[in-house]
Amino acid sequence: MMRIISSQETKEFKITRKVVVKVMITENDVTNVFDFFENVKNMETGGALKSIRKDENGWWTCDSPAGKAKIKINQNNRELGILDHVFVANGIEWNVNINNILFQ
Repeated sequence: MMRIISSQETKEFKITRKVVVKVMITENDVTNVFDFFENVKNMETGGALKSIRKDENGWWTCDSPAGKAKIKINQNNRELGILDHVFVANGIEWNVNINNILFQ
């Protein structure tokens, strides 16, 4: 719910967002999986991203189905298994949350 308040009136709007959730199940060790995804270059193995190159200021550039794109890891917490990044292409920015969790 978003509330807009002005000096004259208050309006509330419901915001619908499309969310994509992907799950990967592997028999690999949690540390190995984290190490794999921490290296942005390894994202090429999924097939959608090509020619990933490290750029300046922590950004990576690549070719994507949406055209030229850039990626930057913005939260890296190995202990909690968090490896969030931002993906920018064609003027649109996506926040991608990766949670590396061990289920026993």
